[in-house]
Amino acid sequence: MRFHTVLLLLTFLGLVSVTLNDYTFSVQKLESKAIDSRQVFVAKRFIAESFRNTCNGKGFKDLEEWQLSCRALFKLEYIGWCQAQDFMIDEIPEKGELMYGKWIGSENLKECSDEVYCRKKQE
Repeated sequence: MRFHTVLLLLTFLGLVSVTLNDYTFSVQKLESKAIDSRQVFVAKRFIAESFRNTCNGKGFKDLEEWQLSCRALFKLEYIGWCQAQDFMIDEIPEKGELMYGKWIGSENLKECSDEVYCRKKQE
């Protein structure tokens, strides 16, 4: 082989290795983002649905148990609930008590933060 052929081959192999390295790094970063997005989705859905179920007498015993369980399960920075009439006007109170829940995700899942409303069924 001639010297210039060897140089050309080494240059080509170098470019291929740099490209593959970049591709591998991008795939790992994308996979990490996909896992985080899934965790955020699962957390938001579980917390909101369990809040609604608890307000309707299913799932957790009461909202305090919901609060403690969700905070521990998803390592939330803050989670709380109250009656919505404490901070807003309820236009249709005859349909039942309107409840409000809010949570803030921890550092690694900040996007998990959200809020939910639910009307308790009248007994």
